[in-house]
Parts: sequence; C-alpha cells; structure tokens
Amino acid sequence: MLLSLLACGQSSPSTFVDTLRVVAIQSEPAEISPAEENAKVNILLADPLQNGAEMLIWSCTNFGEGCLEKEFYADNFDLWIRTYERERLITTVPLEVPLVLSGVLSDFPNEDLPFQGSLLWVLACEPNVCPIIEEVRSGDFDPEPFSDPFSMLETLPFNGVSLAFRSLNLSLRPEEERIRNPFITPQFDLPLQLSVEESQELEFSYELNGIPNEDSLIYGYASVGGFMESSRGNAQLQEESGRVLLEWFAGETVSEGEVYVVVENGSGGVGFWTAEASVSEN
Repeated sequence: MLLSLLACGQSSPSTFVDTLRVVAIQSEPAEISPAEENAKVNILLADPLQNGAEMLIWSCTNFGEGCLEKEFYADNFDLWIRTYERERLITTVPLEVPLVLSGVLSDFPNEDLPFQGSLLWVLACEPNVCPIIEEVRSGDFDPEPFSDPFSMLETLPFNGVSLAFRSLNLSLRPEEERIRNPFITPQFDLPLQLSVEESQELEFSYELNGIPNEDSLIYGYASVGGFMESSRGNAQLQEESGRVLLEWFAGETVSEGEVYVVVENGSGGVGFWTAEASVSEN
C-alpha cells in the first residue's frame, strides 16, 4: 500500500527547524527491563546554526512526591543526571533504569504493562547558555528542579535552548512480548538537492512493528525548506507496513541543512531517518 501524505501549497513554518531542537528521542530496546545492561538512548538533535550543544539527560519517575530517582541516586547524582556534548547529528548514550523500579513493575498486572510513568528528559543548550549544566558538572546544584523541568525554562534564555521528554516503556515481560521500535527506509537516491521553490516527493517504506492506531504517525522537519504541517488527519499510518509519500519543499532561500523524518508506531516505539539536503539557484 502506498499512502500519499501530500497537499497542494507550500510548507508549514512549524516544520522548519532554524534553531537548536531535540527532534526525536528513541530508546533501544523500545521496552526496557530495569535489569537491562545494554540499553541506550538515541537523541536526534538538530543544530542548524552549528553552534554546538551541551546536554543534560535524566529520568524522572514521579508519583507526586518528586523524582523517585532523586532518592535512589542520593549518594551519586552522577548516575542520575548526566552531561554530554553533541558530537554528531545523532548522539547515542547509555541508559540506566533504577533497579528499585523492578519492585514497582512486579505489582502491575501484565495487561497494564509496559509502565510509561517514567519520563526521560533531555535539556540541550548551546555552549555557555545554561548555567545549570556547569552546576551539574561541578556537583553543586539543586536537584529539586529536575522533578519539574519546565520550571528550569523560566531561568533560561529563549534562544539556544531545547527541552524535550519521552515516556520510557518499562516492564518485566519476556522479550518476545515487548514493544519494538518501527523502521523507516528511504526509497529514493541521495543526496537531496533541489532548486529554490521546487518540491520533491520522498517515498519511504515502513514497518510499524505493532498494530496501527490513532497514534501511529509519520511527520517531517527540515533545517532547509520544510514539509506540510502534520496532523492526526494527514499523518496517520493505517497499515502495519507499507509505503508513504512525504513532500519536501525547498523554500525560497539558497541553503544547506538536513531533513528529518520521524515515525511513531502508537504503542511507544519510535524510529527516525535523516539526511543532508541542499537548495540552489534555479
């Protein structure tokens, strides 16, 4: 099945990435046991201004009294809140889930799993923009704001900062029962090159690795040009696998950047694809 997500007109400004932005967060595996030794998280971080970025990454399981992790890691906050430098478009870091959550998960009936009450947070900042990052590095910081991350934004500048989160899928289920991440594969040649005001249909094949629902979505962003604005009406995937068309608009400016496409299978799995793109004169 080939699903066309095209529309006449031009790209939406909301799909144009012109500043630092966390585009996607993906855990591997998609569903994690607290005993998982090789879990990791892939962060797709756009930096169109090429200023570089620093990141804070932490999890928060909040049952109304702050992050459970704050107590679990009280003797070593370095294991809870970690700092990283953006080295490339996709930054991969280890993911550790507190073992104390094994007891929490064992109380849940199987039909209520995976547990999605643990949030993985990513705060990305251009260098020297967010004092909290240096405070964490030095070990001299207040852990309370990490239970309410949006409160941090009140003390940070508007530009050069991106805060994002994603629910972790946690369970003790056998591996064969766990959620898996979807896959997306381009069906066209690279590189992506267009002249100003042109557009190109980008065809992708996908595997949801799950039963589609109203939250099974595919959408695109770009730091050069853009896509039509996505909504549940025009971005929903209704088959477990198939092909889909997205239209990339080059825009009116000669530039170079990247295109980013994200697919969510609706059960907690995430996949993404990215490539360099350029726009030249007619």
